[in-house]
Amino acid sequence: MRRIKSLIFCMPLCLGLQAKAQESLFVCYGRVAPEHIQGFDMVILEPGHYKEEEIALFKKNNEKVIGYVSCTEVNLEAPYYEEVSDFVLGANDNWDSHYLDVSMEECRSVLLQYFHSVLAKGFDGLFLDTLDNASQWGPLFRIQSGLFDLIRATTQLKNDIILLQNGGLWNMEFFGPLTRGVLVESVVTAFDFQKGTYELASKEQAIKQIKRLKAVKKKFKKEIYIVEYTQSARVKTMVERIIPKDFNVFVANIDLNQNPKFE
Repeated sequence: MRRIKSLIFCMPLCLGLQAKAQESLFVCYGRVAPEHIQGFDMVILEPGHYKEEEIALFKKNNEKVIGYVSCTEVNLEAPYYEEVSDFVLGANDNWDSHYLDVSMEECRSVLLQYFHSVLAKGFDGLFLDTLDNASQWGPLFRIQSGLFDLIRATTQLKNDIILLQNGGLWNMEFFGPLTRGVLVESVVTAFDFQKGTYELASKEQAIKQIKRLKAVKKKFKKEIYIVEYTQSARVKTMVERIIPKDFNVFVANIDLNQNPKFE
């Protein structure tokens, strides 16, 4: 769920979005008017768009408000990019970002300073993205221990900090005791980055992933959050019917930069 050009998103695109009482999850990396987001259990935002008083208003109208942070990648627009530019390992062309060598203590130190600044705005916790880069299938497998060191240090930044992990299913024995919930993308849907098209996951893949998430929920006592991507109102309805009722689901467009629009 990496951000695209995170700090140059357009002005409020989510205006007029009013949550229903039963809504559980809202995610938007564009700037959104705080007074228009109400009644959600969990709100995930791009920290760079907001001042402390705006975060306070989000918290007044919603249960928990979490700030997005990337643990293994950085965009050119990130406020700390110059400080970590010496630790760039390569580019992720899908998201116009760069991989980071978090095995280096100095790199982790810069990230932790930024994480602290996010929490200082009043966020209840952090949404930890790009964890899967360090999995056994990821491009940063060799620096996996550095990621673990970063997450351990992150837990010490604030008392009762809420950490929500994006992915990380490859090592729940590590992440499980440290995070409040698990977010997974594209269980039922899929997006082809080469073609730029929305698709559906195979039935077998969806069933397998849902079964796996149920096991994680049971074993680690985690809240499960799912983000699906589509532009189709029909697919949105289908997704909401398929996802288990005890999971929290949010259906959006791929960039998460505006109020989702469905055809």
